[in-house]
Amino acid sequence: MVTLRERVIGGALAEKVTWRWIFWLNILFCVIAAIGIPICLRLYIKEGSIRTKLRTFDWFGSFLFVAALTSCLVLVTWRTLVPLILGIFGLIGFIIYSVYISTEPLIRRTLFNSPTAIVAYIGTLVQGLIVWSLLYYMPLYFEVAKNYSPITSAIAIFPFTFTVAPAAVIGWFLTTLGMGLLICLNQSTNIPSWIFLSLVAGIGLGMLFSAQGFAAQASASNADLPFAGAIYSFFRAFGQTLGVAISGVIFQNVLKKKILATTYSTFADEWSRDTSSFVQVVKAWSNIGEEGVIKEVVIKAYIKSLRMVWCIMCVLAGVAFIASMVWTREISLERKLQTEQGFRYNSEKKRPTVDESSLQRLRYR
Repeated sequence: MVTLRERVIGGALAEKVTWRWIFWLNILFCVIAAIGIPICLRLYIKEGSIRTKLRTFDWFGSFLFVAALTSCLVLVTWRTLVPLILGIFGLIGFIIYSVYISTEPLIRRTLFNSPTAIVAYIGTLVQGLIVWSLLYYMPLYFEVAKNYSPITSAIAIFPFTFTVAPAAVIGWFLTTLGMGLLICLNQSTNIPSWIFLSLVAGIGLGMLFSAQGFAAQASASNADLPFAGAIYSFFRAFGQTLGVAISGVIFQNVLKKKILATTYSTFADEWSRDTSSFVQVVKAWSNIGEEGVIKEVVIKAYIKSLRMVWCIMCVLAGVAFIASMVWTREISLERKLQTEQGFRYNSEKKRPTVDESSLQRLRYR
């Protein structure tokens, strides 16, 4: 539901005020969280001094990991091989350091001891990638092909966002099918058609939000449960980052190629450089005369470029679907909750020696 609201609010701010207010608005929520979390989140205090706790954190591993991933992402946006090579060596160094040197590694090797866990984490990454490819590039389709405003474009992706929140039953099959159906979208697609085409992918992605988390936790030991939850969130966020970056590269390259194949090839570099901002230029062009001809060419190029993005996302979803069918196993989540920190419901700050109050009764299939 947050995703649903933020698209409409962001579209309204971008259209009626300025896009900068999207970032100013986040400051309010950050302040509320900074004040509310220390007051409302009451946990049993883990024994040990602050200095001892800080020393257990893998500072060097964190730096190495973040630097390596950032270097790899630079390749996607800058299209140069040097950052990729440095990033790969950095990731190899991080793995060696985590396995053989660090006593408290940032990412525990035991989290990846079963095929179910590996498939769950890869699936989470792919899901995040697909979700943000849709949220970022579907509005471009509506603004260019349908000439919708930013607010109307945000409302038009309701078939995705309305179904992502409540749906939790079906799976990667619907996601793969839904991404494939988006390939059918074109300039003449009517409203009922694109609504029902969008619903399939929305339902499929919706069920994965809970299913992937259950799979990751079920395959982890009691000691690794907190780390499994953290790495699950990381893979989703990392997938979202990759989704915007990779889809952007695919979209821009295909758009440039399509424009080069027309009589307006001299504008290919300029029009493909900033595809999001260029949408407003295209919408401002007249529908008649020379501008109308150019506008029609650009709209068709946009639709074909988006179609390639949906094709790639469909392939990724299909790979994740096959992997989940082959390697995911049934693991029970019915076990006692064992944790060094837990919710504190009374005035005691020290955790009881035996915690019999929590028993998870979930089962992942």
